Amino acid sequence: MRGNYYSEYFINPDIQKPPDQIFEDMDYRTLEIFPEQPADYESIDFWVLLPPLILDGHFVKGLYFSQGVDVLNQQLPELKDYFVSIATSRWCSYPWSKTADALFTLHPYPEREAWFRQRHPERAHQTLIPWQGADFLSEYRFPPQEPPRERDLDLICVSTLAPGKNVPFLARCLKVYRQKYSRPLRMTLVMRNKLEINARYLDKYERSQYKEMESILVHVRDYIDLIPRLAWFDALPAHYARAKIAVLGSLIEGSNRSLREAIVCDTPVLYNTQYNQYVRGSSLPFPEGTGLAAPFDPESWADTLHTMLSNYGELTPRAHYLKSHGRANFLNACMEEIPYYRDNLPHYSPGGHHHENLWLNVAMQQCYQTSFWSHLHSALWITGLPNITARVQNLISQLKTQRPLETKTPKATARGTAERRS
Repeated sequence: MRGNYYSEYFINPDIQKPPDQIFEDMDYRTLEIFPEQPADYESIDFWVLLPPLILDGHFVKGLYFSQGVDVLNQQLPELKDYFVSIATSRWCSYPWSKTADALFTLHPYPEREAWFRQRHPERAHQTLIPWQGADFLSEYRFPPQEPPRERDLDLICVSTLAPGKNVPFLARCLKVYRQKYSRPLRMTLVMRNKLEINARYLDKYERSQYKEMESILVHVRDYIDLIPRLAWFDALPAHYARAKIAVLGSLIEGSNRSLREAIVCDTPVLYNTQYNQYVRGSSLPFPEGTGLAAPFDPESWADTLHTMLSNYGELTPRAHYLKSHGRANFLNACMEEIPYYRDNLPHYSPGGHHHENLWLNVAMQQCYQTSFWSHLHSALWITGLPNITARVQNLISQLKTQRPLETKTPKATARGTAERRS
């Protein structure tokens, strides 16, 4: 069941509460889908990072993640015999799933992990995987433009006018910048799922945000170009590549996709210093070298924007991102955190990219007639329980053509993160 949420975290960068209370607040809401929500089954996602494999009689489970793991385990009992599962909350909370083998936790945060283990001792068997990019962004779906296009847009922001997005704060930054540096700085605001900016399409909360922007800027369109996202979704990478900087005013987001999309398009990002501060501790929200952070203060943002705009041609965010991120690094990190693969994958090599594993590549060719690299960079996202059921049944059917499978779970490997790291 989804919980209520404390709105103060969206607008206040300095919450004065004990850490345990903050951790409790962060986990009070999840975007997961559970068995008691059948109306939402059409929204369940299923990302097949690795399909189940068999070669020379040796079987290795596949790996998937979803925000509906408990539903899938209930509706598809055979799934656990063929896959290791990772639950994702699609938010900043630790996932609530009790049947997942592992949980995506966004950021490494030892104090929060210790709190979770103490708060939920019955879930000690679940591996915690701190990986912010848990929507498996494709670096090839959002490539830099070749040849590089002229950066003719100052700023780009992909957002909604929901109160927690703090778009009026960005409006204040634009006004301060123009007053301080005597330059007409403009922002392109890409409205998620809105066709127009008018009362017909904005709810009362969004209209309130827009009125606040008008109170700050008077004529919003003198500072901001508003674009309906649905009108040019396929052109989104090109628009990222046209912008000098991508910005986001939020203080808390969970895992934000738009800034990472901009980064892989080689566009640097600017975000609040306090961004996701209560779920990441001292870790960085984005890889070093991909952008800058500024305190939640319009003048600080104006000064940082001025610095970045003066030097944006020297920044190389995509190269810094791909040193530690990208799909191959994503899968490699997940497999290294999960003890099952260390114990069961032939030729397992810690620190190596598993797409270079010869056994894995040969098994992929034999089972599915494709290379592992092709699988890794294909469209791996499936939505809706009927579609997921069909995909799982097809994978299992393909696998069983190789030879009858002994699907018993191999030797016990379900060790918790705390034990594994000690």
